[in-house]
Amino acid sequence: MTSKKSILRSIAFLPLFYLLGQGVSGAEENRFPADFVWGVSTSAYQIEGGNTQSDWHDWERGTYIDDAGNSQSNIVDASRIGSAAKHYSLYEVDFDLARKVGVKSFHTSIEWSRIEPQRDVWDMNEVAHYREYLQKMKEKGLQPSISLFHVSKPKWFAAMRDASGSGWTSGDAVEEFAEFAAFAATQFGDLVDHWITLDEPVSYVMRAYKAIPPRSGGDFPPGEDSDAHALQAAATLLKAHAQAYKAIHRNDTVDADGDRKPALVSFVKSLTYFEAAGRYGFDNAARNIVDQLFNWAFFDGILDPARKGKINLIMGSKSYSEPYPDLADTLDYIGISYLSRKMVAAPKLSKTEIYDNPDAALKSDRGLEIYPQGLLSLLLVVNEKYHMPVMILGNGLADRLDNRRSQFIIDHVKAIADAMKQGVQVKGYYHWTLLHCFEWSQGYGMNYGLFNVDYRDPQKTRSWTEGARTYQRIVTNNGILE
Repeated sequence: MTSKKSILRSIAFLPLFYLLGQGVSGAEENRFPADFVWGVSTSAYQIEGGNTQSDWHDWERGTYIDDAGNSQSNIVDASRIGSAAKHYSLYEVDFDLARKVGVKSFHTSIEWSRIEPQRDVWDMNEVAHYREYLQKMKEKGLQPSISLFHVSKPKWFAAMRDASGSGWTSGDAVEEFAEFAAFAATQFGDLVDHWITLDEPVSYVMRAYKAIPPRSGGDFPPGEDSDAHALQAAATLLKAHAQAYKAIHRNDTVDADGDRKPALVSFVKSLTYFEAAGRYGFDNAARNIVDQLFNWAFFDGILDPARKGKINLIMGSKSYSEPYPDLADTLDYIGISYLSRKMVAAPKLSKTEIYDNPDAALKSDRGLEIYPQGLLSLLLVVNEKYHMPVMILGNGLADRLDNRRSQFIIDHVKAIADAMKQGVQVKGYYHWTLLHCFEWSQGYGMNYGLFNVDYRDPQKTRSWTEGARTYQRIVTNNGILE
């Protein structure tokens, strides 16, 4: 997952929305429908290991200069992914763990940089590997939910440069990603029906193209600090989603799970609950501006009747507006992730501050407030705005001591139950994540896993957490019984 801490400090937008502050009910029984999907989420690069073709292979070995003039590793704990959790070879072990928890679906990515290590060169050995991987997943009773882009991208794509820019700002980016999507749908469509084009694209943009203090640039490659490039990358990602959506539907014509639908396609949009700090007169207006930018702008260009088929983005003093009719209605359901609440203050409307709640009763190891009420409120907004089925494809916390994870899961599942009682069409919940993994710029220092991994052991032994046991009980009971 990607945190939003300190990454939206300099944005200003047109105000749009209002604040919801609903509580989580204390209902004694929270059972879910029989067809509710319980799952776990992972990401290929973060757990597979041994990937030398991704742009992250080089990024992990890079440095930046801090405010004191000292050279610092791009990775907080100076680690490198190495063999990671060896999921590339131990995936059957991990599928068995997921089934022991009781979940019926496994959300992960297929690593673009493995399948297309050079531009227009397809590695059929890797295709064979992922076909076997997906076949084993299904044999274990797990329904695949597959993402095509989750932070990591091929080195050649990152280096692709033209007059428009490089990587996701290049003029060829949309076409190249659509080609990959078409290839993946052709090669794996008989095994996969649930596709995610992009995982948390706005979070990715904000961490790749906006400064993350104490850095002068982002903590994801390419590590820039540019409103113009951030806007360009965000617009490109929207276009890439639209074309990938169409490519998947054209090329995946096989119903792999018997529901008479060959493909269901969405993206995962990370949502944050923004609350006005109440310190300045502009706080409410600033909160509405930030909420629209971060939470709803991507959805609105696809689903909002007044905005669909249009890209409208603003960052700082810069804006991006373009008609893009292919974008309209390119979501078959709403895919979201949720972590936390952020406070918004504005000493003046042109200066917006976004920060973690200093008065939070509970926080994760990452410093993010544990705030399940925010998930409930956001689900109600999603339902009011879009009236579509929702899949929660990422929700978790960094908790090395495993002393908050159980209650975190319970409280967020209760929030989902409350939302459903109020009419929200939540169809599934996937906990982030199955394994303690490489958490991008944080390295191995943050543990989101339901299962610990002993990284000192060459075999990368897995062990249960109490959080995993709690989730197992919830899944077994199809809800929370109190």
